[in-house]
Amino acid sequence: MENLQQKVINWVKTLKGWQCELAYRLLIKEKLENSDIDEIVSMLKEEKQFEDKVFPNIGISINGESIVLLSIDSIENIEYLSPRNALKFAEKGLTVIYGKNGTGKSGYTRILKKVCGKPHTRDLIGNIYKPNVSIGKCTISYKRGEQVEQCFWSVNDGAIESLRSVDIFDSDTGTSYLNEANSVSYIPPIVAFFSSFSRYHDIIKEHLTTQKDQLIPKLPVPPHELSETNYVKNVYLSKKLDLSKFVWAGEDENRLSELDQKLKEADLKKAVVELREKKRKIGLLIKDIEDDLIKVSPQSKKEIDALASDLSTKEQAVLDAAKVLSNSSKLEGVGTESWKLLWSAAKEYSQKDAYLDDKKLYQHDRCVLCHQILDEETKTRLQNFDTFITNELSQIATDAKKRYNDRINSLPKDFTEDQIIDRCISAGLDRDWGKQIFNIWIQIYNNGEAIRLKRPLLNIYNDAQIALSALKEKSRRYEVTAAEYENDTKLFDRDAAAKQLLELKAQKWAFEQYEAIKIEQSRQMNVIRYDQWISQTNTRGITTKANEIGDLVITQSFVKRFNEELDKLGAGNIQVEFVKQINKGTTKHVLKIANATHNNPENILSEGEARIISLAAFLADVTGGNYANPFVFDDPISSLDQTYEEKTVKRLVELSKSQQVIVFTHRLSLLCQLNDACDNIKTLGIRRESWGTGEIGELPMSAKSPKNALKDILNNKLVRAKKVLNENGAEEYYLHAKMICSDFRILIERTVEYHLLGDVVQRYRRAVNTMGKVSSLAKINKHDCEMIDKFMTKYSFYEHSQPLEAPVELPLPDDISNDVNELLAWIEEFDKRKIID
Repeated sequence: MENLQQKVINWVKTLKGWQCELAYRLLIKEKLENSDIDEIVSMLKEEKQFEDKVFPNIGISINGESIVLLSIDSIENIEYLSPRNALKFAEKGLTVIYGKNGTGKSGYTRILKKVCGKPHTRDLIGNIYKPNVSIGKCTISYKRGEQVEQCFWSVNDGAIESLRSVDIFDSDTGTSYLNEANSVSYIPPIVAFFSSFSRYHDIIKEHLTTQKDQLIPKLPVPPHELSETNYVKNVYLSKKLDLSKFVWAGEDENRLSELDQKLKEADLKKAVVELREKKRKIGLLIKDIEDDLIKVSPQSKKEIDALASDLSTKEQAVLDAAKVLSNSSKLEGVGTESWKLLWSAAKEYSQKDAYLDDKKLYQHDRCVLCHQILDEETKTRLQNFDTFITNELSQIATDAKKRYNDRINSLPKDFTEDQIIDRCISAGLDRDWGKQIFNIWIQIYNNGEAIRLKRPLLNIYNDAQIALSALKEKSRRYEVTAAEYENDTKLFDRDAAAKQLLELKAQKWAFEQYEAIKIEQSRQMNVIRYDQWISQTNTRGITTKANEIGDLVITQSFVKRFNEELDKLGAGNIQVEFVKQINKGTTKHVLKIANATHNNPENILSEGEARIISLAAFLADVTGGNYANPFVFDDPISSLDQTYEEKTVKRLVELSKSQQVIVFTHRLSLLCQLNDACDNIKTLGIRRESWGTGEIGELPMSAKSPKNALKDILNNKLVRAKKVLNENGAEEYYLHAKMICSDFRILIERTVEYHLLGDVVQRYRRAVNTMGKVSSLAKINKHDCEMIDKFMTKYSFYEHSQPLEAPVELPLPDDISNDVNELLAWIEEFDKRKIID
């Protein structure tokens, strides 16, 4: 050992000054303080040399304090675990936590693996069925020596250093022994030195990395739209900033404006359609204004005035004719409008109803109105009246009036300001345009009124032409823009232009951050120095030396322990060898099948053989030290047959005599066997509830003694069921009764095992226990068998589907209570019954 120690010291002195100082302090101190780390980091940065000192004996080792797990409590937002009770472990002996699949066993194991810093552990997740509003956390209680510690642990906190000595075996751990190398738990002091030396290299690396990480970039965050541009990613966010690339010139600004203008429209084809539609509406607006201007022009006024004059002349001629007629009439008003209407109505009546021979009005003997006899004078007067109505003068006057009215009615209409503004806005013009056009229309309308009222016209031509010219120019620009857009759709690569525009915007934005960029360049230079310092913490050389030393002191002891574990677990016939590896100063082993041509034992062994070998390797690892660590097993007998299972039970019980052993299992057979084999055992049930998994409570019905389970039915379940029946009715009672009947049937079977057959035979136990028990079978009589048969028959009905014609109704609470009491009374009597020779 002395030569080996000197060899190690000589090797240490070949390293850098800070590494020599680190090795020296590790050998003279139980634990390095933060001040030690700070001083060593300063030596590294300043490249100080080591002052030659006398190294102490490397063979000195320090034993760790004993650890005992006490409880896991107050779990929040970890996996689907949501227990309302703490999971408490027995401080000594064996703790068995039994639960079916999906009740939270693996969740507890994952928490323990995390807090104990075990490898092959996936990150804990929050409850996927609830919003993760908080970080997952729980409370871990444990004993360190004689001191009780309580740690409020968060999933982001990492391992609890004091619990790293806890050893945990689960499916992932078992598989990893076959798939990859694993660290041994016990390492001789001289090899442990390399592990510690390597670990503190990592601590110093972490220290330097933390300092490096504090050199936080203070560059302004780019706007979101620019964050994915090449300029931002490759120039602005470069790890080696080049100040010469941060420029912005006039031509860059011109190009940006040009691209921005072209890209303002989201869709050029759509824009063409919209522009042409706006142009069409402006065209309609122009046409309406021009048409109305013509209607109120001086020429139009002259024409309308002429029509009015002509109408007046024609109407006067009619009036003159009416005067002549009135001279021969006996009454006043002949020739007036009312008189004309009366005459036309009388004539229509005569032709349609009075005189069906359709003769002229004045050719009949009687008046169509007064029915008086018509003399010749009267007939002549009627003929004159008819001639007056139908003569050419009257028709000419009517035609002249129509022409005049048509022109008057065609004069511009009166529009509201909102109507004109809406038309302008739909044509792409704003409200100011609308107000100006409305002002023109008011003037047009007023001139129309002037024509109606025969007043002088206002001169609105110049104002109207200015407005029309502006509208026509707007229409022309719409067409020019639309034509340009049409051409752009053929030649313009919109996607490329959009990317180029973003790149120019990114360049301009970055140029505006020039002072911040200079500060960032200085920070980057400091980061490079830290990277050079961190590179000195590489542990490759330590790993090489650890491999050399480990070959001399560790392999044989580990292999011996492994073979012993194989024998204890009943797998001594399987020949396995180890290939040792060293990584970061820690010795590891890979399992191989001895003398096999195939490399991976996982592909050769059966599932059960692979499981038992990985379990043996795990136990060889964790039993090599000189202190008693807690052991945690998650379903250790998965895939094992009866022989391996019984051997595993025996080994677990053996371990529990000297160490705290915690077993999670869903196998009822394992629970029963551990109960039978171990005197110092604590059993707990774990179940899923509506609020989550991991709820701690009593063992399930099948794992309890029949007596206690029957009393629970009688005193609790039946009381609740009866209350439900009375308050809520038969439909809700059905669920409770069905469950109770099912439990009762199971307990009848358990009663047969534990009482009728005296625990000689159990379904989950291969051995037949006859010692001191088989004689109790002599107590069985015909009545016992009939009673068991009666209950099994009755309560089996409720486990099977029912015939549609005659379904079996579930019994009422009092009926079940009577049966439970009868079975309890029988158990009490049978257990006290004496054996008659």
